[in-house]
Amino acid sequence: MGESFDELTYDEKWDQYATMRAAGITEAKTFTDYSAGLYRPKQTREQRKVTLDPQTSTIQDAKNWLNEKILKGTNCPVCRQKVKVYKRHITHKQAAMLVLLHKTFPVGSVLDINRFVQALQPAEFSKFMLAGREWHKLKYWGLLEEIDVDVSLKKAYRELFPGKGRINLHRLTDRGAAFVQGAPIIKFVYVFDDVVRGWDEETTCTLQEALEEKFDFQALMNAVVPSVGQVL
Repeated sequence: MGESFDELTYDEKWDQYATMRAAGITEAKTFTDYSAGLYRPKQTREQRKVTLDPQTSTIQDAKNWLNEKILKGTNCPVCRQKVKVYKRHITHKQAAMLVLLHKTFPVGSVLDINRFVQALQPAEFSKFMLAGREWHKLKYWGLLEEIDVDVSLKKAYRELFPGKGRINLHRLTDRGAAFVQGAPIIKFVYVFDDVVRGWDEETTCTLQEALEEKFDFQALMNAVVPSVGQVL
């Protein structure tokens, strides 16, 4: 088999398209679309390396092969995209945001946290909270819950905040409140495609440890922040 799609024979191209469709990796509805590159990601030389024999390997073979290498990172033998499980820990920015949220809103509140962040004062709060949108990763530990927006919730949101655009809402959780109040959490989680796939249960972390020396807990609790962004 050649190194790039364009170097393949017609039959090899068709086999690749059929494999990608069966695995649910490509959204191309026809072989013509797939051949035109409409749904094929651009590939680097490293990504084009053949790692399994496409003539004899199955989808399960590819999954087994990936499971052995996914922690260190590799390229998918089917679609050639980068695949890696990331080891994440709660950062001082995430911990500080959680303190501000739980001191401002009741547990169970449904929030548009982007609006809350944009309204934060003093300015340094807003500056660091917006950077990288790290707060949304609090969901990895169940400290925030990302919620689906149904019709009634969308209606309630639009009544408060008219306009268009994607609605991204989160709910404050009991676990998040307990963490702010001193309960420890598992320090490290393993994340793939924005979904937690495992935990390192041997190591825990408290709020004070997460804040490190970057933020003072009492100063965060005393900070005057707006109650902006609550939907329910």
